[in-house]
Amino acid sequence: MIIEDPRPDREEASPLLLVHGFLGEPADWDAVVAALRVPRRIVRANLLQHGAASGDLASLAAALAFAIGRSGLPPVSLVGYSLGGRVTMTLASAYPRLVRRAIAVSATPGIRDRDERTSRAVADDTLASALARDGISSFLDRWYAQPLFDSLRSHPDFALIARRRGDGDARAWATILRDASPGANPSLWEALGSLSSGLSLAVGSLDAKYLGVAREAARTAPALRIDVIEGAGHAVHLERPQALAALIDQTLA
Repeated sequence: MIIEDPRPDREEASPLLLVHGFLGEPADWDAVVAALRVPRRIVRANLLQHGAASGDLASLAAALAFAIGRSGLPPVSLVGYSLGGRVTMTLASAYPRLVRRAIAVSATPGIRDRDERTSRAVADDTLASALARDGISSFLDRWYAQPLFDSLRSHPDFALIARRRGDGDARAWATILRDASPGANPSLWEALGSLSSGLSLAVGSLDAKYLGVAREAARTAPALRIDVIEGAGHAVHLERPQALAALIDQTLA
């Protein structure tokens, strides 16, 4: 489930585990890794190789925890984007001894309201069924048409990113979309206070939806660190990889 980059001659910080988002892949972190300046061991998760029967957040976090322990990595620094950010928060909450610090990028702690969770679960189940039925190519057009990805669509590498996504496993992603839906998983809002000493949130300045989430999180847990990456939308790691790398270097010892 985890892929290790070549190890540096010296290590000045704790191992770094990078967790990609929905429809993503380990290679999504290439530009971030290339821009890192602090030497450290780097490993990347592959959520499509989680080895669990379910794609819910608890199962994904448990599979990652097992892989971390088996590889002799702990404690690790974690950075997860979007779905990977929700996995990161779940892992930090359920397995605190494995995690030194974590950054959840463009991620939400979940949905508090029960009725809203139900509606979201139904919506994601419908999307997952369409993905499994129609295949990934048509789904990608629909997915990236969301306003959330306005700035990513204008990125010079967007066509390449979309082509790589087209090689994904539609049925596997449909399972994760359904099982890891914020509507089908417990909210972590109440856990933010206990996580705040080791967790921070990063969000793009152009991502209005997740800026709102970050501000609400800061009100809920005032000690929680919030970092805003200027000029980035939702896909911070693809749009402003150098800025995210600098944040990782500065905050994850």
